Amino acid sequence: LSHLKGLSTARGYWASGVHLTLTGDIDASATVSWNVGDHDNNAGTDNVAMGFSPIGVYITADFKAVFDGAGWVISNLYINRPASADIGLFGATKGAVIANVGVTNVNVTGQSYVGGLMGYARNSSITDSYATGAVEGKGSQIGGLVGRNDLGSNTTGSYAAGSVAGTGDDIGGLVGRNYKSSITAS
Repeated sequence: LSHLKGLSTARGYWASGVHLTLTGDIDASATVSWNVGDHDNNAGTDNVAMGFSPIGVYITADFKAVFDGAGWVISNLYINRPASADIGLFGATKGAVIANVGVTNVNVTGQSYVGGLMGYARNSSITDSYATGAVEGKGSQIGGLVGRNDLGSNTTGSYAAGSVAGTGDDIGGLVGRNYKSSITAS
């Protein structure tokens, strides 16, 4: 878990050409108390745990590496960032490859582009991966696995199970919005 936490801030490992592989299951239960702060930009809520900080920041620091879960599972991931977009284990990707990983019993809340595995995928590949648990967005493009599958992204052999809720458009069990991308055998 400490290595996963480190990956969420070590942007040098997010670069194209980097290959990361899980070597065992990770219980992320401790994320329920991480990053205490103002989770929703409202006065009086500055002592709330925001949980895990997503890997990848839209445009400024997209995750562009290869992440191979090698069949291992990350369980009990908690993210509570209702005023933030691009929320999931991976916040925003561009040209990334995510494969062979499961995230189970997630509890993920964000604004828009929210998914159990990934918030915003651009020209990325998701293969043989899954997410289970609860995903909620306070805006649009919310999905059990991926919030937005965009611009040449390909999702194959993957699934999501659990609850998905959102207040805007493009809410889906697997993917909130699939734009100029493909989903197969999922």
